[in-house]
Amino acid sequence: MPTELISIINNFYKKNVLIFSFLLLILVLILDFVTGQAIQFPIFYVLPVGILSWRGYKKLSYIISFFMPTSRIFFSFIWNGEFDLLEVIINAFIVMAALTIYTYLLNTIYLQVKSREKN
Repeated sequence: MPTELISIINNFYKKNVLIFSFLLLILVLILDFVTGQAIQFPIFYVLPVGILSWRGYKKLSYIISFFMPTSRIFFSFIWNGEFDLLEVIINAFIVMAALTIYTYLLNTIYLQVKSREKN
């Protein structure tokens, strides 16, 4: 059963990279929202960003690198939590910077791999 599920997910991923990435993005954002303000999952932001970067969707991966941490800022208005808005914004910019560097590095590797495949 688990190997069949993994096989189905793998086949879906190979055929529908964009849809898979957006479903993963939505899943991570829902998980981030449901767990509240104190528990954060920015490490999982690398999954959709990394998949899109590795598959050559450079612009989209940069957009998502900014969108996901920005969504956390909007979530803070809904939560009305204990953290100051300035702290949330600063943390979002730190995550944006890390995701942007990650996207750049993966895109660089992707281009190098593609150029070696052509040769």
